[in-house]
Amino acid sequence: MVGVRLVLSVLGVTAFLAVAAPLAQAGGGPGSSLPGTTTCRSVEHEGNPHQVINLTDNLSNQDVKVNPPALLCDLGVAATLVKGPNLATVDSPNVVMCYHVSGGGGDKIPATITDLFGTHDVKIGGFKLVCVPAELAD
Repeated sequence: MVGVRLVLSVLGVTAFLAVAAPLAQAGGGPGSSLPGTTTCRSVEHEGNPHQVINLTDNLSNQDVKVNPPALLCDLGVAATLVKGPNLATVDSPNVVMCYHVSGGGGDKIPATITDLFGTHDVKIGGFKLVCVPAELAD
C-alpha cells in the first residue's frame, strides 16, 4: 500500500515537473547547482480522499484509487553539489528521477495542506527523496 502511495505521489510530481521544470543544463563539480531540483518529505495523515483517477503516461494507462498523502514535494529548492563525481548534463528532460536521501530526519512539523483532493491536517517529516529532471530515451 505504501508503494502505491509513493508511486502516485511521484507520478503527480513527475507530471507537474515534466511541464514546469527548466532545462537541466547542470554539469560541473562541487559547488555546481542542480537546476530543476525538488525535494520530497514524508507526510503522516489518516483517511482517504475517496477519489478514483485515471493516470496515463508513456508506460501505461490505469484507473487508481487515491489513498492518503505520502509525500510533500517542494518545487522551489536550491541545491548544490557538495562532493562526489561531476554532474551530468541533461539536454531535453522529459521525466523526473527521484533518489532516496539519508540524513534528513528531524521533528515532524504539523501543517494544513490544501490540494486538488481537499484540505488535510498532516505532520511533515524529514527529507525522503530528491528529484531532478531526467531524459527517458525511447
